[in-house]
Order: sequence, then C-alpha cells, then structure tokens
Amino acid sequence: MRLQNTLTALFITALVGTPLISNAQMGGPGGPRGGWMRPPTAFANNMMNGTAFFRVDPDSSAELLLLRRNDVRSALLMDGSQQQKMNKLLVTLQSSQNKAVLDSRMNAFASMRGQFKNFSSLTPQQRQAQLAQMRQQMQQNISGESVKEQQAEDAQLATVLNKWQMNKLHQLDYQFRTPLALDNPDVAKPFKLTAEQASQIKALYNQYMQEERTTITDLLMPAAPPAQTSGSQPATPAERRAAFQQQMQKNLANMNAKMQDLQTHGIKLAAPLDAKRQALGKQVLELLNPDQKQMWKKLEGPLFYFNPNTSDATVSDNT
Repeated sequence: MRLQNTLTALFITALVGTPLISNAQMGGPGGPRGGWMRPPTAFANNMMNGTAFFRVDPDSSAELLLLRRNDVRSALLMDGSQQQKMNKLLVTLQSSQNKAVLDSRMNAFASMRGQFKNFSSLTPQQRQAQLAQMRQQMQQNISGESVKEQQAEDAQLATVLNKWQMNKLHQLDYQFRTPLALDNPDVAKPFKLTAEQASQIKALYNQYMQEERTTITDLLMPAAPPAQTSGSQPATPAERRAAFQQQMQKNLANMNAKMQDLQTHGIKLAAPLDAKRQALGKQVLELLNPDQKQMWKKLEGPLFYFNPNTSDATVSDNT
C-alpha cells in the first residue's frame, strides 16, 4: 500500500507537473495516513529543469525556455555580452518561476487534501476524472497571476534585450506555443471567439496537454517492481519497511538519472511533442475566420524554424 501511494504521488507529479513526495518517501509514516510533503528544493528544481522542454503549456509564456535555445538566441541577434547577462538572469528567473509554480500548486494541493483520502480505492476512470478536476482547479488558482508575473518577467528581460529583440521574442513565443495559445482568455480576448470556437479550441488544448502528461509520465515513471512470491515477501513489518525504502531509493535514483539525461538532451527528445503541438495548432488555425487568421499571423510575425537539433545554451550564474 505504501509503495502504491508513493508511486501514485510520482504519477500525479507527471500528470500535473508538480513534484510531490509522500511522507513514506522521506522515511515517515506512509500508507493511508501518510500525507504529501513539499519536496526538497534540489529535487523539485531538478524535476522542473529536467522536464522544462516537455512542460510547454500553450496557455503560458515559454520565453524562458526559448531563451535557452541557441537557435532562438541567433534569431534575436544576441551578442556575447547579452548572452552572458542573459545566462545569469535566466538562473534567477527560472529559480523564481520554479518556486512560484511549486508554491501555487502545493497550496492548491493543500486545499484539496481531502480528495486524496480514498484515491487508491477509486477505479481508473474515477481517478482520471478526479485528476482532471484537480488540474482545472489548479489552473484557476494560478491563471489570475499569469499576466502580472509575465509583465514582471518581461521587465527583467528588457534589462538585457532591446525593444526589437523583445518584440521578436514575443513573436517567437506565440509561434512556439502555436494557436493553442488562444485557449488563454487574455490572448483570445481581441479575437472575439464564438462559444463554439472556444469550446473546440479547449478540446484541442486538452488533447495536447494529455499528450504532454503521457510523455512525461512515460519518461519519468519508474518501472513497477517485480512481483514477489509469498515465500519471498519480507516477513516482518520492519523488513517490509526496509524493502519499501530500498525500492523508493532505487526509484528516486532512477528518476534523477532520467532527469539529468533530459536536461542534456531535452530539446531533441521533446521534438515529437513539439511536432504534435504544431499539428494541433494548425487545427486551431482552421477554426478561425479570415480576420482572426490575419490577427494571429500578425501576432506571431515572420515564421521561424525551430531546429530540433539546436543546442541548449549553458545557463549558469557563473558564465
């Protein structure tokens, strides 16, 4: 039961993008009475940075991610001095963003703690429905802060980039997010979408987000441990607890190794997901009338080729 609940925590991590660790993982009481703890900062940052190129929510700006890409830096004509300054700034902004995301989602989880009480007893269909409701509640909790946070982030980026570069970055951001970004009410407002258009766009957006969650789950979730025969099962509670903790250490080590690999090869590994986002974005574009299509074309600017083989800039506050 403890292992099931802990793996459920990791599963939820992949589904909603929030690093969670159960009390059992940290050596505390687990099982039905175990609660959810805030994960160690290093683990949370490793999780978020490792999956950064996979966690592209078209509802939100992807500018910090884009500024790590060397093909985007070339398109922005950033000189050596700007790149050095940007490397340092991105460390600060990414750390702040990770903390803000973690804080908001941990608060959301705290407010929904009771929903986990009987989670392990639910059917797969009931679990999916409950997780979908949780994701919707979380999105509502953080959506009100997005515009204000984006403005603050842009103000800091503008200390390194000039006006032309900032405008180009905004255009590249919309291209990267694709017309799926119209699921965001602030982006969609000037387009005056009909209720039917908004509903269809929401369905395509949800399809992409499910694809993204599945991808992250497949990449990060540890393989199920081999089934034990009755004769090989630990006999005493202490032995079972020790066996569980040993299995969790292996799982966490495996996840950390995978996250390190993602940080090294994230852009290339995320390419199929990027292609899926582009394909669904084209479907959204087909839902728009001619005037709305022109508005989108103006928003995204001249088309840019995001090279799946580009390298990730070495971002460090020491560069």
